[in-house]
Amino acid sequence: MQKKVQPNPKGGIRPPVPWRDMEYAHATFADPWIYEVVVGWGHCDPAQIVYTGNIPAWGIEAVEGWYRYCLGADWSEMNLKYGIGTPFAALEFDFKSPVRAGLTLQIHVGVSRIGNTSLTNHITASQNGELCFTGKTTAVFVESLTMLPLSIPPNIRKSIEAYQSKQG
Repeated sequence: MQKKVQPNPKGGIRPPVPWRDMEYAHATFADPWIYEVVVGWGHCDPAQIVYTGNIPAWGIEAVEGWYRYCLGADWSEMNLKYGIGTPFAALEFDFKSPVRAGLTLQIHVGVSRIGNTSLTNHITASQNGELCFTGKTTAVFVESLTMLPLSIPPNIRKSIEAYQSKQG
């Protein structure tokens, strides 16, 4: 008989662990983080441009990829291994030109601001050199167990600062 996994009362199936900093800072970045999406016909609406809801979804996917690139851990690993969450406090997207099917969308993620407990990333997305949208996300670092704000741990801060200094 299989043992039934009991859900965590705060969400998910595994409770988070007490928070801890990452083992070391990632300090070497050869290139800025660029997330690519091959835009398909199924991503589009009847007007033959990308469905609006895909834009923030792709922006958020790009930011999560940036965390993996910059810190060496995605959001799941940060929560379950390091006990650190980064819920969004703000999202903002501005449309500049249509995103179209059949072209690769390149989404660049940079660092705008590093606060004591928060991080603001900026996003620029283009197809064939044409700016399609910009965005801004602000996340707050929290202890996953308590969901209380957490000062950005030193090795994580060093990684973010190293990326920011190389972003150009």
